[in-house]
Amino acid sequence: MPSNTIKKKKYISKILTQSFLAAFSTAAFTELTQVSSLLIDGILTSKLLGADEIAAVGLTNPLFFIVGLIATSFAAGLKVVCAREMGRGRIERVNEFLNETLIVAGAISAILCVLILALASPAAFVFGARGAAAGLHVHTVNYIRGLSFESVPFILMMVLIPVVSLDNGGRTVMISAIVGAVTNVLFDWVAIRTGTGIFGVGVATSLSVLLSFLCVVTHFFRKNRLLQIRAAAVRWADIREILHLGGATAAHGGMGVIRPLLLNSLIVAVGGSMAMSVMSIRSGVSNFVDVPAVGIAGAVALLTGVGCGELNGEDIEGVDILSRRLLTLTSLVLAAVLVVLAPAIAVFYLGPDSPGLPLLTFAIRTLAVDAFFSGMVRIRVSYLEAVESIREAQLIEMASNLVVLLLCAFVLSRPFGIYGIYAAFPVSKILVLAGVLVECARKAGRLIPSQREFLKLDERFYPDVSDIIEYPVRDRMECVLAGRQLRYFCIGHQMDKKRSYYAALCAEEISTNIIEHGFERKNRLSAAEIRVTVSGDDLILRVRDNGVEFNLNSIARIVMDDQDPYANMGIKMIVSSAKKIDYYRSWGMNVTILRI
Repeated sequence: MPSNTIKKKKYISKILTQSFLAAFSTAAFTELTQVSSLLIDGILTSKLLGADEIAAVGLTNPLFFIVGLIATSFAAGLKVVCAREMGRGRIERVNEFLNETLIVAGAISAILCVLILALASPAAFVFGARGAAAGLHVHTVNYIRGLSFESVPFILMMVLIPVVSLDNGGRTVMISAIVGAVTNVLFDWVAIRTGTGIFGVGVATSLSVLLSFLCVVTHFFRKNRLLQIRAAAVRWADIREILHLGGATAAHGGMGVIRPLLLNSLIVAVGGSMAMSVMSIRSGVSNFVDVPAVGIAGAVALLTGVGCGELNGEDIEGVDILSRRLLTLTSLVLAAVLVVLAPAIAVFYLGPDSPGLPLLTFAIRTLAVDAFFSGMVRIRVSYLEAVESIREAQLIEMASNLVVLLLCAFVLSRPFGIYGIYAAFPVSKILVLAGVLVECARKAGRLIPSQREFLKLDERFYPDVSDIIEYPVRDRMECVLAGRQLRYFCIGHQMDKKRSYYAALCAEEISTNIIEHGFERKNRLSAAEIRVTVSGDDLILRVRDNGVEFNLNSIARIVMDDQDPYANMGIKMIVSSAKKIDYYRSWGMNVTILRI
């Protein structure tokens, strides 16, 4: 790696910052809506149904993990490949991956739905409705059958959400989450009041997921979307790649199934039933604490994937810096809230006279420490998925959520009892992150690795400084200067005068159009930037802005049919000069890529 790039000052553009915050907001809001829905749903069900029905709901948790494991395996892998191809400007390839995945995931989810219906009774037995809990068998079977209809829309919705977010559909995703949460609670109340019991509650959940899925599908009826749902021939190599890239997320889901089976036994043995109740409450509070980390990890996965497609190391570094800044800020706020409110939260759940109050207060305060380190693990895993280091991501998942966690819980329980088990959660994350740093330092050959060494980005992501220029444009004069600088840049690379001239004109024309017509609302936060790289025989010009939608390809099809030779000369000149024009819009940002 050239030494002159290592010392280069980090530059995080306004466009990248706004994209990151928009992606974070979409992912975090969606997660918050789902967590809130589950909490309200649980409270409503516990108040209006009997103890047996509530117990039956608890026994079906493995079913959610199974369906979720299939859904997230497809969704995570598809997110990686689509972000990568979007960064390359290969929208047609994104469409191919999307439609192939929908066909395979749809077929698998339909088979799963039939199996759940047919095997509801033996599944209830396996999930625990047997022996002393045999009286719960009928309720568990009814709930499983009601939930079976959820599998198809849920899996397909999970596949669509990250791709729709990439296609500037963040608002649609957020509306979908709200619709699903509100209708879930409403339909549950109706099911209970109409006497359909636990089966009706399961059907209500399935219907709410269906409506949420249909909301996501409305994205594909928009006139300005780039992605399309259509028939496609399935290439199994593509499906294998998607499932491989979703391996770390699949490992996370698998740990979610195995960990409780082992950890809960230790908790009961050391602390009894009260400790188990505290663990259940801690898990619910943890879901809320994890919301910012989930949102940040989602933004990292998408924007790093785009950066990988562009081979843009500077943007990937910028995303890494933004993620750590935001995680630090949100973690500090959460830590302060949890430390202060832990006693009040404990009293809310257990009552003022419960003997479990000190333990629950301690368990909640461990979340204050765990929030940051757990978020750092999530970010690292999302990053490794995006750069396709799947094996390392799986190892981190397995260590932090199973092996190291269980080992720490066992060791700390000896001197500290049940308190040691709850302390094991942040301790295990700290140890895993320390191991990651040590491994990076070992490979870098120095005690403190640089950011690029920590991110493991090779020379492909960092062109020589003479082969790249990047700068913001804010007014008409800077557009003219950008054109001049690009012309000198081309001449410096021994390009012929004609090619240099047209490249400069393209940069000036497209940036001027953005400045003069893209920011009609006169937004103070308006921003545009140009990035030019030399790649082989190609000169690649990428222009990003947060103005109104401006799809150069769509406009070109219109103006090129205009018979007036003097109309829209600038657009015609760009189209005739460029070898290829790619465009996409994500999180309110236009991205235009010209190969000249």
